[in-house]
Amino acid sequence: MAARKPRPATPDQLLGALSDIALGRCSYPETDKTGKVIQQMPDVSARLKALELLGKRYRLFSEPAAEPGAEELRVTVRVVDQLEREPPG
Repeated sequence: MAARKPRPATPDQLLGALSDIALGRCSYPETDKTGKVIQQMPDVSARLKALELLGKRYRLFSEPAAEPGAEELRVTVRVVDQLEREPPG
């Protein structure tokens, strides 16, 4: 019997795993100095990377596109000093 290939993760599974890492809801086994296996939480850099990937996925860091047909409005304000004003009447 041939070994089955592992199936790739679905997009929902990937987003769920990234969310778990970003929010610190998962742990992974790691060996300490004495050789004992302990459960380790994701470090700050792993959590930040997961947050960045989620932000990119949901386009949180991009500027909103300008609406078609929207025109730029330019306003110029001129400050008039008391000496520049003409006296009334």
